[in-house]
Amino acid sequence: MNNKTVEKLLALNKAFYEKAGVSFSRTRNYGWPGWKIVLQDFKSKQIDINNVLDLACGNGRFFASLNKFYPEASYIGVDDSEILLHEAELTYHDKNVSWINQDVLKGIDINEKFDLVCAFGFLHHIPSFELRNTFLLNAAGQLSGSGYLVISLWDFLGKKYEQRNTQDELLKEVGISADELESHDFILDWRSQARALRYAHAYNDDEIEELLDVSGLTLEKEFYADGRDGKSNRYLIIKPKRY
Repeated sequence: MNNKTVEKLLALNKAFYEKAGVSFSRTRNYGWPGWKIVLQDFKSKQIDINNVLDLACGNGRFFASLNKFYPEASYIGVDDSEILLHEAELTYHDKNVSWINQDVLKGIDINEKFDLVCAFGFLHHIPSFELRNTFLLNAAGQLSGSGYLVISLWDFLGKKYEQRNTQDELLKEVGISADELESHDFILDWRSQARALRYAHAYNDDEIEELLDVSGLTLEKEFYADGRDGKSNRYLIIKPKRY
């Protein structure tokens, strides 16, 4: 994927959250079951989580789940959407919480190492294999020596999101041709209050394996959770390879 197309897709998603950010946030004001599974797993293994970096944190709702299992842990939520961060600030006032308005795809400018770095509901918005690889490298670079990286990948294929309109119609609407995209790239619409369009990428097993390999990461555990079918998100618990 060329840089011009990457920038188009990033701009499309930025416009999506500016237009639909509030209505989007209010449909996501609860903790995902997958978060509880991750945190319970860490607790059962007596893994210490003293500080957490939540990349593309949105409205910050992961903090509520984290606080139930690790109430003493400090939490930094990072997002480039001022609208969503405003929602987060209105909701969470704990002394251990801080918010940073930053585009994590342009690098992570935080001088601290973390026991847990997470990115939920975000990686499907990253256009191009190269940029996804860079993001994972930067995220892993924020880990402490014993830290974990946890990500979720939205599994939307075969569900209503890709069926509302043909891709030809949506691509024409956003001014992008199909040959500019990579495999499993889609334009999806949002129909709550204000209609808006967004870019999403669907991951398959081969791509996940390649991404982890070139990023120097090893998969510790994976599972599906969330949504009505309990399979809306694929969770990956990851650690850097130790040589």
